[in-house]
Amino acid sequence: MSSNNKPVHRPPHIAIPCSVRYALNRIRRGTEWVRSLAKNAALTIGRNLTRQIVLEVQLAASS
Repeated sequence: MSSNNKPVHRPPHIAIPCSVRYALNRIRRGTEWVRSLAKNAALTIGRNLTRQIVLEVQLAASS
């Protein structure tokens, strides 16, 4: 009886970890991509802001 139950329970156990692992890998890759995008955006925004501030200071100093 117990040997009859095992084959029935095994396929879902094998299928679920594979799909979960695949999904986790996809999510991890996605978060890395988003993080790099955010980092690049922050860098460009920071550069633009500093450039803007420098221009404002130069304008204020010249006038």
